[in-house]
Amino acid sequence: MKGRIAYLDEPPFYWTGPDGSATGAGIEFADVVLRATGATSIEHCRTSSEELLPGVQAGRRDMARLGLHARLTVRSRTPPRCGILAAS
Repeated sequence: MKGRIAYLDEPPFYWTGPDGSATGAGIEFADVVLRATGATSIEHCRTSSEELLPGVQAGRRDMARLGLHARLTVRSRTPPRCGILAAS
């Protein structure tokens, strides 16, 4: 099974390294979770704020890593997002 993770560049949790690979504490944690659920390969997909949740809803990604940005910014906590977002 392949796991697909959407993320935003938010160091030190998630960012794209000089070699183009996703890195950071949040990326490592998401990898552990997906592997524990049976993922044998993982694709990390840097995306925009506007595409983050719609990409998961449409099935283009399996997980979205939101980090502290989603919890702390009032702008990101809109009623439509709260209706589709499950945080853990």
